[in-house]
Amino acid sequence: MARAFAVVLFPLAIACTGDRGASRGVDITRDSAGIALLAMDGVVMCEECRLTVELDARIGDREGRGLAEAEWAALDYDDSTGLYGVVWANDESAEVDLYDRTGRYIRSIGRRGQGPGEFARAPYQFDLRDGTLTVMNYPGDDWIVYRDDGTLVDSWRNPEPRAYEFVQLSPDTALLVVLGRRNEDLPRPLVSISSRRTVGAMPGSVFTHDDPNSPFATPLIAAGSAPGTVAVGWRDQLLIREWSTDGELLRVLRGEPQGFPVLNAPREADDPPPNLLASIAFDRRGRLWTLTNVPADTWAEHRDGLREFIGGRTGPVGVPVTLINSLPRSTAPRLDVFDLERGLHLGSWVSDARRVGLVERDGELAAYTVELDDALEPSLRVYRVEFP
Repeated sequence: MARAFAVVLFPLAIACTGDRGASRGVDITRDSAGIALLAMDGVVMCEECRLTVELDARIGDREGRGLAEAEWAALDYDDSTGLYGVVWANDESAEVDLYDRTGRYIRSIGRRGQGPGEFARAPYQFDLRDGTLTVMNYPGDDWIVYRDDGTLVDSWRNPEPRAYEFVQLSPDTALLVVLGRRNEDLPRPLVSISSRRTVGAMPGSVFTHDDPNSPFATPLIAAGSAPGTVAVGWRDQLLIREWSTDGELLRVLRGEPQGFPVLNAPREADDPPPNLLASIAFDRRGRLWTLTNVPADTWAEHRDGLREFIGGRTGPVGVPVTLINSLPRSTAPRLDVFDLERGLHLGSWVSDARRVGLVERDGELAAYTVELDDALEPSLRVYRVEFP
C-alpha cells in the first residue's frame, strides 16, 4: 500500500531585505560581428535573499517496484502525460522507470543488453516528452525510441558516435556535444540530429576552453533562453554561449557576479574542493539558474579522496576518474537564480542533500534531490521553487 505524505513548506526562506542598489546589473555590449556580450561582473549577489522550496512529490519511497534503488537519479517530466521518467544511478539499472505525478510507479522501459531496444548501461541521457521516450545509448553511439507504454518505436546508429551529451529542443530535433575518441580530436562543433536521422554540424558553434588541459574543462549543455536555442557552458567558470540551431552565435554571458561562489581548482591537497558548476538552465522567462557545488562543512573528512583525484589519472575528456566519486561527499549543492533582464540576483538555496538536479515541469523549473529518511531509505523528492 502506498504511504501518504503531506506537502511540507520548509523554513528555508526569509524575506529578501538585501540592498540590490549597489548592483550595476548586466552590462550589455556588442562585438564587431554584432554578437551580444553580457558582462555579469556588475551583478551583486543578494546573500539575504533565500529561495523557498516546497515539497511537491516523493518518488521511490513506496512499497514494491517503486522503491528507490540508488542515492542519485536522472529525472525528466512529460507535461503532456504527467509522467516522470527516472533512471536510478546504480550498477544494476538499465531501464527507465515511469511514475505518475504523485510518485506512483507505473512501469519500466528497456533492459540491459546489446540487442534492438536494449541499453548497454543505465540510460542517463534520455528525454521524455509527448508520450515518447528518446534515449542516447551509451557510449553515445546509437539512439533508441520508445512510446511510454513500453512499445519500441525505432533504433538506429548515431552518425556522430561518442556523443558526450544532448539536449532535446523539439520532438524532432536534438543538439549534441560530440567529443572525439582522443583529446587531439577536440574541439568539435555542436551537431544537430533529427528523428529522420539527418545530421548537420553547426559550423559556427565550435567552442573551446581557455585552458584545454584543465581537468575541469568539461562542457555543460542546456536549452537556451529562447525557443530553438542551445546554451553551452563550462564547469569551472561562468562563461555561457548561446547558439541558434543553424549555428549562429547569439550571445555570450561571462564574468562572475560579486559574491558568486568562486570557481577555482584546489592547489594543494589540504585546500577545500573546487567550486564547480554542476548545471545551468534557463526558464521560460529567460532567467538563468545555476547549480554550484560549494565546499561542505565536512569536506576536510575527505582529504584523502581529494589527494587522489588531484594526482589521479585522467579520463578521455580530461576529467579525473575519481572526481565524480570525491565531489559529492565533500561538497554541498547551491542553487542561484538571476534575472538577466533586470540584472538582479533573485536568491539562493543551499541543500542538505548531496546533489540537486533541475527538471522542467508544467513550464517551470523545479529542483529535485535524492534524500534519506529517518530509516535511511532513499527517495527522490521534487520541490517547487518560489522567489522572495
